[in-house]
Amino acid sequence: MSIVQASATRVSGDHTFKAGAAYKDAKLDYDETWVILLRYSDDSFFQWEWIGRGWVANRIPSAFIQDSWQIHPRWRVNAGLRWDGQFFVGSDGQVAQRISDQWQPRLGVTYQPGELGRQKIFASYGRFYQEVSTAVVQAYYSTKVADRWIEYDHDPRVDPSGGVVTDFAGDIQYEIDGMEGNRRWLD
Repeated sequence: MSIVQASATRVSGDHTFKAGAAYKDAKLDYDETWVILLRYSDDSFFQWEWIGRGWVANRIPSAFIQDSWQIHPRWRVNAGLRWDGQFFVGSDGQVAQRISDQWQPRLGVTYQPGELGRQKIFASYGRFYQEVSTAVVQAYYSTKVADRWIEYDHDPRVDPSGGVVTDFAGDIQYEIDGMEGNRRWLD
């Protein structure tokens, strides 16, 4: 995983302004083989074989701006806006899916009762988006995957012949125009 980020802070009177940007490249290199055998009864077995090789990525640019305003020695108001995008790169090296609507407003207030600097009461409100795992990107945007299901009416550990085979080839899913992120509100 690679992360590059930069931010700046400017203090002007009762205001502290911050702004920044980041770029995260979460990459998954995989070379896996699995074989799973399920026994439902003495005459019903299911075998799942999965082979995958390649790489996928989730590239996430971000930017934010915020203002922390000291409106009184006991009161501070914080307001900001963050944007994240997610760009899923398939095993062919091309962007396979974009999610670019992840606007995240934030608002907070802090009050200091009693002796300043000893106690505080605060409340905050914001929207947050979760980063999609590269395992999900691998599942939907990889061509380097082979999937085989075999159904047996006998124990394949004794005799691996005679199963009903269904093969699936990996393919990159079509891009969904206007796909939106999954919002989480915290307050």
